[in-house]
Order: sequence, then C-alpha cells, then structure tokens
Amino acid sequence: MTSNILAGICAAWLAVGIAVPAPALAQICAPSRDKAMEGMYVLEGVHETGSRFVLHSHGGFQYELIYGALDEYAEGCWRREGDVLILRPTSMRTGPGGERFRELRLARSADGRWARRFDARRTGHYRKSGSR
Repeated sequence: MTSNILAGICAAWLAVGIAVPAPALAQICAPSRDKAMEGMYVLEGVHETGSRFVLHSHGGFQYELIYGALDEYAEGCWRREGDVLILRPTSMRTGPGGERFRELRLARSADGRWARRFDARRTGHYRKSGSR
C-alpha cells in the first residue's frame, strides 16, 4: 500500500517537477544505442522510499527520489558501460539535508535489476516498469 501511494506521488511530481524540457536534453545528450534500456525504472526493496527514473532514446533521463522529508529531482544524460548504468545530471534539485550527486552509478544485478547502495545497510534495486 505504501509503495502504491509513493508511486502516485512520484508520478505527480515527475509530471510537474522537470526543469529542463526533454527537447533541450535531446540537444546535449548522446542518443542511446541501447533501445532495450529505454523506459521507466522503479525502486524496490528500500523501506518508505519512493524513487524512479526514466531513460529516453535521446540519451536523457529524469529521476526522482522521495524519502521522508527529502525530495530529489534530477535530469541529465545517461549511458551504459557494460554492467554499469551511469546517470549524470545537468540539473538537480534537492531538499534540506539532501546531497547533489555529480554522477549516479548503478550496478547490474544477476536478475537484471540495477542496484543502488544507499548506505552500509540499505541497497535497493530498480526494476524496469512492466518487467518481472
């Protein structure tokens, strides 16, 4: 139930929280050569945390994370290097206590999801929406 509520909140914020229009990202990012990677990815396995990102064919991405009072929004360019997905923001907003990242590296898990280590005790996995 909580994950459905967070997913709904994420969807609403993604719809209104984008600072750089997708056409602008298309002009600064290298187009994707990996069409299978395009789509929306949703975080699983991290208690009371909602996060997702969307990878576009023009090489841009949009990202958001909600954890308690912390909200993060970013967009920029993405690329894949083997079993590592790299998100490099061109624009990022975060609330108090949040840290802006220069680059987010996600490692491919054996089951095909993308792993993100939040700290020593918490690792979440992003699964492509619609896949199981």
